[in-house]
This record gives sequence, C-alpha cells and structure tokens, in this order.
Amino acid sequence: LLLWLTLARAILLAGPPASATLVALGRPALSVVANLGSAFATLPLLFVLLEKAGIDGAGWQAVVQAVLAAVLLLFFVGRESRRRDRGALV
Repeated sequence: LLLWLTLARAILLAGPPASATLVALGRPALSVVANLGSAFATLPLLFVLLEKAGIDGAGWQAVVQAVLAAVLLLFFVGRESRRRDRGALV
C-alpha cells in the first residue's frame, strides 16, 4: 500500500504548479474542477478495487486519481495558455 501511495503522491507533485498557473491565468475554478472531479470520478473505483485487491486496491485507486488529476490540470493549463497566446498582441 505504501508503495502505491508514494507513487500517487509523486504524481501529484504536478498539481501545485499547475494550480498556481491556473490561478495566475484567472481560472482558479478549473483547478477545483480538476481536483474534485478526479476525486469524485474515481470514488466508485475505490470500492471495486478494495473488493478485488484488498487494501492494495486503495493504493491503486490513489494512483488512478492522481494521474487523472494531473492530466486534467495539465490539460487545463495548456488550453488556457493557448487561449492567452491567441489573444496576445504581438
């Protein structure tokens, strides 16, 4: 379990810089959507994985949630950055 939780925490290291970027771009709600959305989306998976894999299932769910949160945050940062670039005067 600790190995999986450590992996999940390492993946989540992408979160704070991406969240700060979204706040700086004026879109803090997207950070909330990514974090809460990934938590609620993977919650049903927790019960399935606990049934199938026991306590290690909780670690697997944490990894899936971390990957989903990181992907969503980085997607939102990329999308908002491109929008800013298109609107910039050069």
